[in-house]
Amino acid sequence: MMLRRITIFLFAAIVLASCASFQGPETRAPACTGNASPAAEEVSAARAAFNQAIADEDINAITGLLAPDVILVTGTDSSLFDGRDEQVLIWREDFAAADRTIYIRATECVSVSPIFPIAFETGIWRGEHTDDNQSFASGVYSAKWRNADGGWQLEAEIFSTEECGGSFCPADTAP
Repeated sequence: MMLRRITIFLFAAIVLASCASFQGPETRAPACTGNASPAAEEVSAARAAFNQAIADEDINAITGLLAPDVILVTGTDSSLFDGRDEQVLIWREDFAAADRTIYIRATECVSVSPIFPIAFETGIWRGEHTDDNQSFASGVYSAKWRNADGGWQLEAEIFSTEECGGSFCPADTAP
């Protein structure tokens, strides 16, 4: 388990470091070149279904969209949730909280592999308390999907928090 966590951390560090090296517009790849295929549309539909499942507190729908070994790295403190069971547990806890948070991920790009049944999604996200939309966190995310068991399932998600408001902000950055 520890070796897997170290491997995941190193992978995330390599991805982030490689992204940082492409700063200038003259060296960047064009913006999203995906999204046009039926598979990309299926991934976007799976993301929309995940968003709806969060809003509806539908654990069964969330479970069906997660691969058994799914990995989630949170945006603010980089907590690692390893496996479907761990992720389902955090969703159950979130749904039971008095100050529940609704999360929405908005897909900006889906790139589908031409050689494997996988896709890479990027986008923006926002989480806010149901009773206080001034308390929020938001940022960017990336996700890896695999077409398995008759549909697209999340294998990995990593989030980066870039903005916050109200109770989501650390005391030293709150407006």
